[in-house]
Amino acid sequence: MVSNSGIKLVSLALALLLEFYFYSQDNSTTQLISAVLEFQNVPNNRLIIDPPSAEGGLPAHIEVNGPKSIVQQISQGFHVVKVPFPDKAPFTFPIDIKYESLQLPPSVRIVSAKPARLTIRTVELLRKEVPIVIPTEGTLPEGFELGALKIFPKTVIARGPLQEIQKLESITLEPLNLTGLGDSSRFELRVKPTSDLTSLNINIVSVEIDIKEKSIKKEFNSVEITQDSGILGLGSKVAFTPAVVKVILSGPKSVLDQAESSLKIIPEDSIKALPGKVKLKALVDEKIIVEKIIPNEVTVKAAE
Repeated sequence: MVSNSGIKLVSLALALLLEFYFYSQDNSTTQLISAVLEFQNVPNNRLIIDPPSAEGGLPAHIEVNGPKSIVQQISQGFHVVKVPFPDKAPFTFPIDIKYESLQLPPSVRIVSAKPARLTIRTVELLRKEVPIVIPTEGTLPEGFELGALKIFPKTVIARGPLQEIQKLESITLEPLNLTGLGDSSRFELRVKPTSDLTSLNINIVSVEIDIKEKSIKKEFNSVEITQDSGILGLGSKVAFTPAVVKVILSGPKSVLDQAESSLKIIPEDSIKALPGKVKLKALVDEKIIVEKIIPNEVTVKAAE
């Protein structure tokens, strides 16, 4: 029977052999991995303008050496190298990139890394709220007009170099083409910064366009007054003098074209005794405005 001490010695030998192979030259590899340089603690009143796009992170390339399986696993990950912004730094300064902040397994070492040194150029930063302006172009179909143009949000926060943002009065989008639009519409429009150094707190605005028919006036001649004595609070049949009136209405053309068949002229108030006088009113669609009723007062008497 093999003693326990013998088994332990064999296990230890196997472990040493595996470890020797794992860290041996034959099992090691050198590979290039990608990382992002991320600047930390940048002052609120400073903007990095060089290298370009530094605020969003700069690409870095790191050559590492170590066991194949570990290096291959590292190469598939996302790596961030934190670059602290120096205290009280001038507007332009050099900085050495320290890749030690990249936490790698003890068995993996950094062979080389680029960039190793950068020159950082900054400017004073300003944030400013400015309105959004949307010009229009083209023409609506005949008989239609543009109503309210609603933008949401109405303003945008621009962030960029002090001298550039101070001059910025508005963000003007590309013209909105009205050609062929016959109904109120809603659009989602992209907002673009005015320069590569300026950023905005939004990139999409919602625009609602109110398109309506133009209001026109139309005369209706010889409109009969409704011969309904019940409207007047009388039990007997009555007659109006004059019996017909002229009515001038205003509103959308499509509605006015249908108004003649439904137009109704009735007394505005009841009357207690005959003969008498009564003012008139028109019953019309809610989209129609009654401009005039001529005459607007008639005589009421008992019908013969």
